[in-house]
Amino acid sequence: MKVNKKLRPQSLSVYMTLMGKAGLYFRAFRAYRGLGDPELKLNKYVCNALLKALVNANSVEKAFALFEELKSEGFEPDAYTYSTVIAGCAKRSDGYAKAKEFFDEMLSRDLKPDAFIYSSLLNVCARCGLEDEAKAIFEEMREYGVEPATYHYAPLVNMYAENKKPREAEKVFKEFSEAGLPMNQVMVNSLIKAYLNCGELEKAAKLFEDMPSLCGAVGDVTYTLMIDSYCKAGLVEKAQTLFEQIKSRGLSPGNYVYSILITTYAKQGNADMVSSLSKELESREQGVGDPVLFNSVLKSFCELGMMDAVMNTLKRMNKESVSPDRATFNILICFFCKQGMMDVAFQTLDDLKARKLRPNMNSYMPLITEFLKSEKPDEALKLLTQAIENGVRPSRDLWSSIIDALCQNKKLDEVFTQFKTMTEMGIFPLPTCFQNILTIAGSDINILEQLLGYKHIPSEVFDEVNLISVLSAYEKQGLYTAMHKLLDYAENENLSVGDGVGLDEMISNLKEGGQTEILAKIPGLSSKGQLAAVSSPS
Repeated sequence: MKVNKKLRPQSLSVYMTLMGKAGLYFRAFRAYRGLGDPELKLNKYVCNALLKALVNANSVEKAFALFEELKSEGFEPDAYTYSTVIAGCAKRSDGYAKAKEFFDEMLSRDLKPDAFIYSSLLNVCARCGLEDEAKAIFEEMREYGVEPATYHYAPLVNMYAENKKPREAEKVFKEFSEAGLPMNQVMVNSLIKAYLNCGELEKAAKLFEDMPSLCGAVGDVTYTLMIDSYCKAGLVEKAQTLFEQIKSRGLSPGNYVYSILITTYAKQGNADMVSSLSKELESREQGVGDPVLFNSVLKSFCELGMMDAVMNTLKRMNKESVSPDRATFNILICFFCKQGMMDVAFQTLDDLKARKLRPNMNSYMPLITEFLKSEKPDEALKLLTQAIENGVRPSRDLWSSIIDALCQNKKLDEVFTQFKTMTEMGIFPLPTCFQNILTIAGSDINILEQLLGYKHIPSEVFDEVNLISVLSAYEKQGLYTAMHKLLDYAENENLSVGDGVGLDEMISNLKEGGQTEILAKIPGLSSKGQLAAVSSPS
């Protein structure tokens, strides 16, 4: 790597490339920062290799920042440099605007766009789903005299596949075929994906059958696409046939294929197939190895309630030196809760935190749900509060369920406190939950007024509240002041009171109680002749 004790640029760039491919881009970055030779730090090969390593590692913001830093220090980027940073734009939501910025900058430096530049631009458009821009770039490329290659057509087919436009994908595929370019698996897989995304499984299966004659042997990616689609369509036997076909051809099914099949059989309750596939995985020389696959196996055993298999899987993870991640702990917490082993579930949550892993809503939800099932809303609320303190943003559904339970226990003060807390976080109760809140709040006019005066409740929440149900609940408890408040609010906000179940009974009761002022506020009674009926002597 050194010549006369001096680093060679080519050797350093190879090192950075290798580190990038190994996912160790930080080592490449650290080596670059440690360079003392200014000339070497601005070497084209070195800089391009480092930028490529960062982009490949999805550290695009760091790559863009480094690119600007290099230019400010005198680095002269070439077409390869721009191809690299433009490719990185595909990993940003505003990727096209940034890519166009780099492209225009490249032209201002009198650098001519080549086939790789256009390939990067088309990939950005495809990732962003920009069909018109992709077409324009493709035509511009031809005008520049750059002949389209396979890697120019593939992004277009992928784009139409993601946008669920199989007919457009077919047109590009046909144009590619007529151009006389060699067919490959990438192109065929892209069209298969377009069919599958639109539910055209038969067309995808036909193309799969024709694949050997189109581009040679079927690859792992294609098998995975078809097995996944057959499983989702409930055609598990066909998926299993393809799985056996992979093995009969001397190929090793990928981890994702095992994950798909194990998950599918678990959902069907087929414990024998789940166990068989798991043992097959463990018998491979490379073992399981992948934490994602381990989690898939573990979750399947948990869903089937196979305690021994769960414990054996955890031992296997330890044997293969695969550290459990947050998903692993969440799966176990859910499993132990369903088994009624709450103490073990809580210990698992503590173990998660002890490993410096950050719990999320899925870490707390099974525990909270079990407390709600056991009619222990105070315990559920205590755990929700703990989750919020740990930086977890609760789900709307779960928080609403806790408030519903508190409403059933008539804990108005706590209900109102939770309502205020959740709305301050930008989370609003479900309409049914808000209806329960309004119902219980009728007993405290001060709280009811605060609720009705709250201006941040989305209109769609109030629109779905059954006001007749709330008013009927007030009437049965003799909460006439609350009825006045709610009816006045409905009139001011142009809310529909409706003709819900209980309206006639409520009107009859109000008549007997002589509550004509309330009756007069209920919309539509006069037109129905109901108001006159209830006001006249019987």
